[in-house]
Amino acid sequence: MNWTPVDLNSIAPIIPGMRAMVLVVAAALSAVSLGIAAQDPQDSAEATLAAVRQALGGDTALNAVSSVDVKGTLTRTTAQFSHDETIEYAAILPDRFVQMTENTSNLGPLGTSYHRERSGFAADDLILDSETDSPIPTPTVAARADLTPQEIADKRAKNVIAHKHTFANFVLPLLGASPPAHPLTFTFVGRVAGPTGSAEAIDATGPDGFVRHLFVDAQTHLIVGIAWMAKPIVTISVSSSMTMRSSSSSGSGTVVSTSPPPVLPANPTKDLPEVQWQLTVSDYRKANGLNWPHRLTTEFDGKKWEDIKLGTYRVNSKINAAVFRPSK
Repeated sequence: MNWTPVDLNSIAPIIPGMRAMVLVVAAALSAVSLGIAAQDPQDSAEATLAAVRQALGGDTALNAVSSVDVKGTLTRTTAQFSHDETIEYAAILPDRFVQMTENTSNLGPLGTSYHRERSGFAADDLILDSETDSPIPTPTVAARADLTPQEIADKRAKNVIAHKHTFANFVLPLLGASPPAHPLTFTFVGRVAGPTGSAEAIDATGPDGFVRHLFVDAQTHLIVGIAWMAKPIVTISVSSSMTMRSSSSSGSGTVVSTSPPPVLPANPTKDLPEVQWQLTVSDYRKANGLNWPHRLTTEFDGKKWEDIKLGTYRVNSKINAAVFRPSK
């Protein structure tokens, strides 16, 4: 079968500017060659996702999952630099999810500093907080002091939606179905050149403008890529000063005074166009009846962003309820 590239907008108007994963369709496409009967695109999507769920372990095993907890390492690249953190995902279905990161930085004569961040949602409540013991002033974000209670509530609700989108990215390759807290509609699009070769493309759409393009490997029937459009990450350089008293005997230092923390703009991407984001899903391994991925690599606009390597999944194990405590 000869596959011919076509204008993406003529096939699926909701897929703008796909470059790295290029959608291709046959000039003459038969139902037999696809292995899917000529049917409604939503029915074709369900048939493809049924094969995905079978490859993941089957409906019986997947439907028995009530909670997931997994730890790993995260390498994040910003501008020309990269740093490592530990990362943990925890979820209790249907509507609790949190991502936690931790790292320790070497500050030279100031010793080391610890930073922890927690983000996610519990039903419709926001989880978003962080802590650090760094002596270096932490930048603050410019914000209006006169926000009304409704504006504050709207801002929290917008953050909850963003974290539900992150949850969808995490759970779609695990379950091959809509996240319980974020129901989606699936539509079959066509054949694609995906991260691992020939694949089937499915559009997933949901509330609040959610759009994801799933890439299912034609051989393994596993989700190997997810693409979407969103604002880029921007890097902002800031500086601050501090006065330190050093100890000649120990080589360490004590901070005597610091300048006020830098203030960052409230929304530095406001006037920037959306760019393509890509999540490559790989290193599937079978354990306890489930075939789940252990590597998640994210890029935006062709730039590296995150490389996550996951360890052993704990399924249906008790998770400390405190990790899902909503932020104040």
